[in-house]
Amino acid sequence: TLFADLSGLVPFDAVFWPAFDHFGSYGGALFVDDDNNVSPDRIYRVTSSGTGSVFTNGPGVDNDVLVSDPVGAFGGSLFLHVGQGLATLYKVTPAGASTAFATGIPDLTGQIAFSPGGAFGTSMYIVGESNGRIYTAAPGHVAGQPASLFAGFQANSGSLRPGGIAISDTGPFGTDVMYVMDRNTLSIVTVNASGHTTGTFATGLSGVTVIDLPHTGDFASTARWCGARPRSGR
Repeated sequence: TLFADLSGLVPFDAVFWPAFDHFGSYGGALFVDDDNNVSPDRIYRVTSSGTGSVFTNGPGVDNDVLVSDPVGAFGGSLFLHVGQGLATLYKVTPAGASTAFATGIPDLTGQIAFSPGGAFGTSMYIVGESNGRIYTAAPGHVAGQPASLFAGFQANSGSLRPGGIAISDTGPFGTDVMYVMDRNTLSIVTVNASGHTTGTFATGLSGVTVIDLPHTGDFASTARWCGARPRSGR
């Protein structure tokens, strides 16, 4: 069922990374990123009735990942990754202003996961796709400073190359479990809070995969993932 038609707004009719406003700070809307490598890259707002509009221009010309804080530890804010190479993660205010939040993350085109608590804390975990590392930033992270390495993962994950990522603190998907898509084997593996891989959760994925791990509602007992072939040059 068609929910919203943004073809009159979005260059090349391409939108990515839907992010919901979980706490109402942004008017309870859905936000999407155009990611078209043209200036200006934009973020679009979609209301519950499917009406779309331009929310704000991104701070760069290569938006890659748009996420929202579903836990509340970061104030329910929107975050936007911009750039390749040593990229920057920006925080986007309800007024549409962007400020640098975390820097120094190589080619941040992988997923970002917000931990709901437990052994992983209430930090965000950020995949640096090009170097196979996972970075982390706590709610008290000093804006504009480099993100920290999830050091245990680097020491104990072997040749695993992370893509999608999700965290379960409790419930049907386990206590204190990180799920990481391995781009090398096209599988999803489990990782503990010390960074050790503990098993394989799913295999036979079709490509680069985003993992969605809902904690409440009708889908709370079902993991979902979406696979896509890498774009040219990625």
